[in-house]
Amino acid sequence: MRQVMLALSRAGATVFRQNVGQAVVGGIEWVRQQKTVKVNPGDAVVRGARVFHAGHTGQGDVVGWIPVEITPAMVGRKVAVVLWPEVKKDSKAHRRPDQVNFSERLTADGGIAGFVDSPEAALKLLADYKR
Repeated sequence: MRQVMLALSRAGATVFRQNVGQAVVGGIEWVRQQKTVKVNPGDAVVRGARVFHAGHTGQGDVVGWIPVEITPAMVGRKVAVVLWPEVKKDSKAHRRPDQVNFSERLTADGGIAGFVDSPEAALKLLADYKR
């Protein structure tokens, strides 16, 4: 993934690692007097716990943009086109339906998305968009 990100950066893109996941968050309770709470190995105590969701199911592993010059009327002006590749060890395998849907929707809306398994595949994704 680092090699993919470096290749995209060298091609003029600004990219970031984007994780999807969830965590438990809650408030801080300052203990003013001694109290006993039974916990088991691996337990954590979180007061007022709630789930925090990060990212969107199906999104790519890498997100960013690349400046693209558009229309003759806008010569010289640049716009940011979202770049959101999904990096896989084998770009043809292990594609979840939500990942395919995310990639197809983003591409249909004018963004750059797809499955890549190497820096060369990432650069091809950019080249295909520019054609």
